[in-house]
Amino acid sequence: TATLPVAAVFDLAKDVQTPSGGTVRIGEVVMYRVTVTVVEGTTQGLTLTDTLPNGMSYVAGSAVVSSANGMTVNGFNASIAGQVLTIAMGDIVNPGDDDTTATDSDSFTITYEAVVNDVAGNVSGTLLTNNLTGNPPGQPPVTPPPPTVTVVSPTLTILKSFNVAQADAGDTVQVSVVVGNTGDAPAYDVVVSDIVNTLKFGNILAVTTPAGFTFNSAAGTVTFSGGTIAAGANATFGFTSSKSTTNNTNTNFVPNVPGYLNANAYMNPRVFRLAAEFSW
Repeated sequence: TATLPVAAVFDLAKDVQTPSGGTVRIGEVVMYRVTVTVVEGTTQGLTLTDTLPNGMSYVAGSAVVSSANGMTVNGFNASIAGQVLTIAMGDIVNPGDDDTTATDSDSFTITYEAVVNDVAGNVSGTLLTNNLTGNPPGQPPVTPPPPTVTVVSPTLTILKSFNVAQADAGDTVQVSVVVGNTGDAPAYDVVVSDIVNTLKFGNILAVTTPAGFTFNSAAGTVTFSGGTIAAGANATFGFTSSKSTTNNTNTNFVPNVPGYLNANAYMNPRVFRLAAEFSW
C-alpha cells in the first residue's frame, strides 16, 4: 500500500529578516518575512493582517511579494489603519510542479518593514511583538508564532571638571567633560555642549576632541558633535577658556556633584544631546 503525503491547503510562517540577533535600536528598520503556503490551483481572496506593537510604525510602500516561486499573485495591496497592516490578494495561481502522485502545495514570500519609534515606551529591554493572522476564504484563520525583537539603547552619563577651583583675570581654565555609555547599544551622533559665560571668558580652544567628533565654539557655546560612543565606553572632551584681563571679579567653579549637573539625553531619533552646563 502506497502512502502519499497530503499537502498543506494553507499555512503561514513569519520571521525577522533583518536585523539579525533579535535586538533593535531606536530608528532602526525591521524587515519581516512571511512565508505563505497554498495548494496548487487558484486561491482566491486571501487576506493577511498584522498588528504592529505600539512603538513601531509600518514603512509605507515596503510590502512586496519578494519571491513568487513560480506563482502569480494578482491584486496585491497593502494598507495600514492605526497599528493594523492589512495585505489583500486577489487570485493566487499556483501551477504546481507536475507531481502527479500527490496534491501539491508550494510557498511564496512577502516582506515588509516597520521602524522602531522614538517613544517613551521603547527603552532597553522592551519586547516588540507583532501578531500575524491569515484569513483564507472558507477556512479557519491561521496565526503563526509571532517573532519578537528586543529594544536596546544607550544610557549616557556625564561628568564635568575644572583644573582650578577659582580663576582670576587673565587666567586660563581647562574644562574636562567625560561622557560614558552604560547602556547596551552604541550612542550615535552624540552632541556634547557647554555654554561659556562670554562676559567673563573668551579665547576658547579645543584640547581633546575624540575621533569622529567635530569641535565648535561659535557664540560662546562649546559643542563636540557627530561622533559615536560605544556601549560600555567613555569619551573625554576637553577645552580651555581664558578669563578677561578686565574682569577682576574672582570666578569660583562649582564641583561636579549632584544638583549642579544638567545632563539630559534624548533621541531625535538617534541623536543624543547632553548639556554640561555649570556656572561660569
